[in-house]
Amino acid sequence: MNKHGITPCGHRLLILPDNVETTTKSGIITSTGTQVLRDELAQIDGIVIEAGPDCNGWCKVGDRIVFGKYSGLFYTGKDNVKYRIVNDEDVVAVIVKGEK
Repeated sequence: MNKHGITPCGHRLLILPDNVETTTKSGIITSTGTQVLRDELAQIDGIVIEAGPDCNGWCKVGDRIVFGKYSGLFYTGKDNVKYRIVNDEDVVAVIVKGEK
């Protein structure tokens, strides 16, 4: 069993979205709860953690991808981390290593 307790089905991907935090130059976090939720919903890149058995081959576990802005749904795993589950057809690009 995996540490997050989530196994995507069909053509879905389990994505770990990048953290969204707004900080000032001095390191103060400026986002309110509503702003954080809005930013999370608009998050468009992350790392593929797991792929369902019917996924197309254009990305694989460990790839950094760009996906549809409001695609998928959020789910908190057993490890208390918020993941995003998206359809593989919502992947629009694989980011080359070393780039963001």
